[in-house]
Formats: sequence, C-alpha cells, structure tokens
Amino acid sequence: MIAYLTFVRKNDKDIHLIGLKNPSNIQILNDLDLVSAQPIVCILENDLITSFYLLNVNGDMLQVKGARDYLFDLNEIYDLTFLNIKKYNIIKYYLLSIFHQLSIEESKIFADDFHILENKIFYDLLHTEQENQQIKSHIIKLINKSSLNDQIKKRLAFYLRRTKIASRNILRKKIDINLLDYSINIYSLIL
Repeated sequence: MIAYLTFVRKNDKDIHLIGLKNPSNIQILNDLDLVSAQPIVCILENDLITSFYLLNVNGDMLQVKGARDYLFDLNEIYDLTFLNIKKYNIIKYYLLSIFHQLSIEESKIFADDFHILENKIFYDLLHTEQENQQIKSHIIKLINKSSLNDQIKKRLAFYLRRTKIASRNILRKKIDINLLDYSINIYSLIL
C-alpha cells in the first residue's frame, strides 16, 4: 500500500487524482461531493483505492472511504502536490482577493455561481503549465463566460487586474496536513 497527498480534478462525473494514473475503482468517489483542487490523501493497493481522506482548511483528515485507517500501518505519504502547489496558491490568492471585494449579500445570492466558477477555474488551470499573467488572463476569461450578472463580472475582472502578484511566502505555502496521531512522514515524489 502507498499513500499519496494530491489534488482532485473534477468536472461533473469526471474525476482525476493529479499526478497519479487513475485507480481502477475511481468511480467509488462519484458519490462524494468533491471539487477541483481539493487536497486529499489516497491510499492505493494494486491499482485500487483502499482508503480516501479529505483534508479540511485546518489540515485535519476525514476518512470517507475504506473500512480501516491504513495510515497507522504506513511510514510515509508521498506528496504529489508540490507539482502544482505554486499554481494552486496563485489561483487561491487571486480568488480570495476578488471574492473579498463582494458584499456579504452578494456572496450569499451568488454562492452557487461562485462555487461553479471556482471549480471551473481550478479544473482548467491547476494541472497546466501557465505563467502568472496567463493564469490571471484565463481567470478573467472564465469570469466573463460565467453565469454571473454583468455588473459582478466587471467588478471581479477589475479587481483581479488590480491584484498584485503574490509574495514568495504565499507561493511557497504547502498544504497543511495534521499527522499528529500518526507516526508517518511526508516525502515529495516525482513520477
């Protein structure tokens, strides 16, 4: 068994684990409410998912698939997020910057539209090789194609154009993962 820390890439029923060849039984994840760029830990054995964990914003893991917590039996988790962590952090930084400009009322009214837009942005951009300015331009295009009203689209695009480049500290931030209860190490792995 091997444990991996990676991101989900999801569009409708199309699910991928970034950096991994999809396991034979990936369809078992269809019933989960996964979104693109969601950090997860997946344990594979012989091309099959044996355990699957979601990570919350505090880095706590929630096991959502598997009858047993195999992380107690393993010594290491291979971190595949480093391949895309800079893009993840840039996109997250841009989205937080522009969504912060919205009122609480707008955030509530358009919550579903923002959720769809965010998933589309991460689905399209997280796995690509694009520079910072290309990412910003692509996000603006996706905003303009979204179902949001024109006034919101213009404001979001305006604020995104004005958003400064993220600092090195933001770009280098790794995925938080709480391994307090486990005697396991995290290793970066290039496949």
